[in-house]
Formats: sequence, structure tokens, C-alpha cells
Amino acid sequence: MAELLAKALGFLGTEAKTGVKVDMAKRNAYNIATDAYSTQAEEMRIKIKAFKEMIEQKMERDGWNGYLLSFMFHPIPGATTTKMQIMGEALYRFYATFLTRVVRNPNSTFQLSQHPLFIAAPDYPVPKHRKQKISDVTINDGLHMHGLLVVPWECRLKEDVITHLQKHKVLYRKAPLRRIDIQPIEKRLGFVVDYVFKSVKKRRVAWDDVVLLPKSSWELSGRMSEMKQEMVKWIDLGLFPKVVRSGPGLCSDTPEETDRLLKIANQFRANFEMNCNRK
Repeated sequence: MAELLAKALGFLGTEAKTGVKVDMAKRNAYNIATDAYSTQAEEMRIKIKAFKEMIEQKMERDGWNGYLLSFMFHPIPGATTTKMQIMGEALYRFYATFLTRVVRNPNSTFQLSQHPLFIAAPDYPVPKHRKQKISDVTINDGLHMHGLLVVPWECRLKEDVITHLQKHKVLYRKAPLRRIDIQPIEKRLGFVVDYVFKSVKKRRVAWDDVVLLPKSSWELSGRMSEMKQEMVKWIDLGLFPKVVRSGPGLCSDTPEETDRLLKIANQFRANFEMNCNRK
């Protein structure tokens, strides 16, 4: 019995005082696994906190409207990873359709800062006080997606987002989407963000299955000209809308004129960043 106890304590990295030597390999493996888990948990906490701050900034500083969405799906065959991939693709199509209703020209560099923010994560049902639909907990083993949608107040939409999605159900509810529920985020933003990520935090789904749109500047930069990449940097710094407005005749399309403007833009941004670092 003493030997069995010592082995158990040795696995947990505790020195047993029974005369039996602790298995150092097991103890080291346990410590490494514990450290890795703690590091991953901390990284996840930082990412979720960053998402919350990003949404908070859009809503409080820029006056954007936030919404919580739930996406339910028709039965999707295949393994869980296949289901998640198909669900993710459906959400990309949802965002692409919605984007054209919010921004007149989604491919315009000038309108990048007006693209709605969309963050979605897979989720599984949990016991609730209110009654749930049988289909929501049985189809696809209950797997569905929750999303956070933040939309600019001034945009191409002529109606509020909830009315728009309800009015155009046929446009957005394409297979495999079965139902889209939406409600405004009016308070307790931190709670709502944690709710969306609850299955990610519990390690039931992977971080790679999270959908984040629009793409970040560095993801887009590979498909942009050098001038457009510079414009994106200005937008990220909050400079671009204050310096120039989109419109016809903004600049010549000649290579010489483009190079000249690019040099001016590079120098201006470098000076701006230098002044910010000094403060």
C-alpha cells in the first residue's frame, strides 16, 4: 500500500516519504503539461479580453451598434471537424452578403474602416432554466455558432439590423443555415463575450474554429499594392479619414504620381508614429 501511495504522489510531483523513489520522468512530464495548459489558458484569456476591448471601443467611442447572434443549422453529415468547417464557411457567406448591404464598395480601401466587425465561435448547448427546442440540442449533436456583430451607425442600411435580417430571411438563411436569432447588446458586454466563447474556454472546441471578420491588415496586405498597404496603415492609426476623403479625381493613376504620393505618405506616417512614441 505504501508503494502504491508513493507512486501516486510521485506522478503528481510530490516527494513521498516512504522510501520509494519518485518517478522523475513522470513528474517532469506532469509539470510540463501543467505549464503548457496554464500558458494556453492565459493566451486565451488575453485574446478574449482583446476582443471585448475591440467591441467596447467600437460601441462606446465610435457609436456602433452591437448584436448577439445565434446560428442554428440543418443536419450536417460527417465528423465534428467537418461540421465546424461547413458552419464556418456558411458564416463567411453570411458576412459577405451582409457586408454589401452595409458598405457600397467592400473592395474600396477607403471603406475598410467602415466594415462591420464579426466574431463567431462554435458552441454546444448547456442546461438552461427555460425550455429549449429538441431540434436545437439534437441536430448536429447540438453544435451551433454564436456571433458578435458590431455595425457602424452611419452605413448603407436604411433600417436597423434586426429588422433587416428579419425582412430578408430568404437572403441570409441559405443552406445549411436553418435559423438566425439576433438580439441587441445593451449591457453586460463582458458577460456576452464570455457567453460566446464559453465552449472555447472549456476546450470543447479549438481556437482555430473561431471566425473573425473582416480580415486584419496583415492578412489583406499580401493582395494589396504598396499604396493600398500604406493606406491601410493610415486607417489603423486613425489618420486616413481625417486627411483625405474618397471620391473621383483623388489622384492621378500614373506611376510617377503614385510614387510621389507614396513617399509623402510614408514620411508623414513615420513622423506621426515618432511623435506618438515621444508622448
